[in-house]
Amino acid sequence: MLRLGLAGLIADDPEKALWPDSASYMIPAEQSAAGAGYTDPQGTADLYRPPAYPLFLAAHKLLFGELVVPSVVTQLLLGVGVAGLLYGVGKRVWGDRIGYTAALLYLLTPNAALWALAILSDPVYVLVATATVACLAGYGLTGRARWAAAAGLLSGLGILVRPIGSVMVALWALFLLLTAGFRLHSPRRAVVAAGMLLTASAVVVLPWMLRNARDHGLFTVSPISTWYLGRYVAPAALAADEDISLEEAREQIPTSRIPQPGERERYLSVILDHPLGYLEAHARGTWYILSEASQPNLAQLLDEHSGGKGILTALREEGLAAAWERALVVLRDPRMRWTATLPWLFQAFQLVVYALAARALFTGFGPSPIQRWLGWLIVVTCAGFLLIPGPVGTGRFRLPAEPLLAMLAAIGVWLPGRVRAAAAEPAAGEAG
Repeated sequence: MLRLGLAGLIADDPEKALWPDSASYMIPAEQSAAGAGYTDPQGTADLYRPPAYPLFLAAHKLLFGELVVPSVVTQLLLGVGVAGLLYGVGKRVWGDRIGYTAALLYLLTPNAALWALAILSDPVYVLVATATVACLAGYGLTGRARWAAAAGLLSGLGILVRPIGSVMVALWALFLLLTAGFRLHSPRRAVVAAGMLLTASAVVVLPWMLRNARDHGLFTVSPISTWYLGRYVAPAALAADEDISLEEAREQIPTSRIPQPGERERYLSVILDHPLGYLEAHARGTWYILSEASQPNLAQLLDEHSGGKGILTALREEGLAAAWERALVVLRDPRMRWTATLPWLFQAFQLVVYALAARALFTGFGPSPIQRWLGWLIVVTCAGFLLIPGPVGTGRFRLPAEPLLAMLAAIGVWLPGRVRAAAAEPAAGEAG
């Protein structure tokens, strides 16, 4: 009910839910709902945005007559579904307390609730990614390949929601192959499971790749990763290495909206020529993913003056002096009361989650092989979501990791006590 109450923030003014990137999802969604097909006649939205999320929006338009508010309500409810998955997996592998705590922590996560209020694909992807991990947990528990196949189908759907899923499915397959030593299942079974995962995923995404090859001449789910390389990653590496602004670096690295042959290789060569700059930019972006609280977006939702960039954006793009200047502006401006206060509360919550998740690492996730295997699967998945975006990262990119961070935090809350109790039992027996 608390989550649904947040929909009131955009009910009277649906434009509050339209954030940067929302338009590129709405164009194919509106066209599909109107029966005009998916192709963007005036741009490349249909090429850059795979169909799953725009069709999700179009379905709401057809069912309810409007797109924004019903979609946001559903996205808020999807968070309850994510919490249910966390409870189910946590209970099955670690027990009731950890399942309940993981679900509760996720439902209380400010970042997850904030981005569910926007017309963006992330809330849908979070549900699909969490369900994929749940299916992989099913494989770990039973050894049955059908669970790996189900994970593959879901990961394919996830790729059609957000293209970053293509990297994650490869990471999950590699994890299955490398962790046969956990003695859950035979190496042969691990190879079969990894093959089923990749094959099922390919079955889902291949038709869309063929469609893009036919309509745009690009055999890809989306060229957005190439565009990110040219627009953000390569310029960030160049700017950090040569001590110039991001805009100055972009002027030296022209990009095209539809990637041309050799363009990706050109961007990669810039990165390889500036490895230290890339590492610095990647570290900044990762730190930003871990800490960003979306201050301007929060101001939009609360009808408060945003005053431009958030403090962390200023720090990443302009340096410490600019960030300090932004902090002073925010604190002194009476029009930014909640916008100045809430991000710090959000950060405090996030720090507690990180601390508890780190505590879980030191427990080893429990004594049983399945607990250790699933614990490391969660860690590897979190690392993938948090590290892959690099220089392009914002708090939005942290969203797929939030449920799994909640699970790790729940383990950190309860498991150390169990470990101490288990260690005390033999000692008590010896004393007796």
